[in-house]
Amino acid sequence: MARRTVLVFCGLFLLWAGWAAAQPEVQQLMTLWQNEQWDKLQTSLPAAAAKYPDHPNTLFFSALFERDGDAAYQKYKAGWKGLPAELMDDALMRLAQYQQARGEFDRARQTYQTLAQRFPSGPLADDARYQSCQCLLAEGKTDSAKSCLIAFIQENRKSSYVDWAVQDLEAAAVEPSAPKPVAKVGSPASSAAFYIQVGAYRVIANAKQYVKKLQAAGFDAEVVEKKAAGAVLFAVWIGPFDGKDKAADFAKKNVAAFAPEYVVVQKPQP
Repeated sequence: MARRTVLVFCGLFLLWAGWAAAQPEVQQLMTLWQNEQWDKLQTSLPAAAAKYPDHPNTLFFSALFERDGDAAYQKYKAGWKGLPAELMDDALMRLAQYQQARGEFDRARQTYQTLAQRFPSGPLADDARYQSCQCLLAEGKTDSAKSCLIAFIQENRKSSYVDWAVQDLEAAAVEPSAPKPVAKVGSPASSAAFYIQVGAYRVIANAKQYVKKLQAAGFDAEVVEKKAAGAVLFAVWIGPFDGKDKAADFAKKNVAAFAPEYVVVQKPQP
């Protein structure tokens, strides 16, 4: 029996080794990523993507350098289940952040929970657990959010997110559970065409709180009322910019670090 197990294991190992050897371009991408050689990774990507366009790894790396948020989202969504563990947690985090920025809070919360469950001791687990609570706040589910934050604080006392969770819990305790939206919310300047959307909330108080944090950090940010699938959302926009490329370049340099799944949006013309 032991011999049979060894033979099966050896056969699987040889099969995996042959598969990896047959895809040297994909393996090269992994090596460059592990060594943090980003420029070489970007220049090597087109050849690998042309040869293996549907490979989970090439989809992931293509999404990393994709400037179109919708296209990046589709690539993460299509490939994450086939990724190795060292890439999967990153893909799930980016997928959830994109869903959160789009105002798809229930879906984002599920993705964050999947990440935390699959990688409970990983470097992104605490962030995912905390963001799950943020999604509940964004949906206006204040009681559930409070329970989530309390559990997070109790179970993750050494987490760097505990202070934020405590602040959120205190804010949720004093804010009304259903704040009334004002008649006109943060109407953007008419001279600008493009903005960077970093979030969308069902409760205006949560959007305003995010704007306050952004403004304290030196960003020009505002709340804009939007309608999506029959619901009213309060989007958080950074801007204005007089061109899509300018907005994308600014986001890449200054926004991607804290909101990787930002979306460049164009202001509807009157």
